[in-house]
Parts: sequence; structure tokens; C-alpha cells
Amino acid sequence: MLKDPSVLMKALTQFAKEKIARGQTVPASISLNELVGAGYLKPEDAAAFKGVDLTLYPTALGALPQAVVARARLADGSQVSLLADGSVQTMAK
Repeated sequence: MLKDPSVLMKALTQFAKEKIARGQTVPASISLNELVGAGYLKPEDAAAFKGVDLTLYPTALGALPQAVVARARLADGSQVSLLADGSVQTMAK
């Protein structure tokens, strides 16, 4: 279980801020593994998502309330999405 869910949002925000500060375009999505590899998240923070394909959408931050901020594909093929308004949507495979 993720002890502090805010670490994901902090990492995503820092990633986007640094891209902007360098004059680079913020990509529409980034995987959890990419955030760990780039040093924005510690491996132990990502360990709670072992076996989950987690994609984060930095351009959705501050967007419409229905914008998808994160999407997790679970081992059984189902998906869980976190929306910008804080709500969660689930889809069966």
C-alpha cells in the first residue's frame, strides 16, 4: 500500500515544472517507471504499484475536473483512473 499518495502528485508536479523551466514541452504522459528512473520518485515509493502499469498525465493537472490524471492497468486487465477532481473511475476488462 502507498503510505503517502501525495508523493505521486509531488513527483508529477516537479517533473512538469522542471520541463517547463528548461523550455521543454511537458509530455502528455509519463510512466511510473520513468519517474523512478529519472529520480522523481524513490523505488520504495513505487513498490506499492508492483505489477500495475501506472501512467500519469501531467498536462491534466489543473485541467477540467473530468481529466484523467492517472490510469492504472491491473494484472486482471481492469483499469482504475484518477480524475482531476479527485474522483476515481473503474473499468472492468
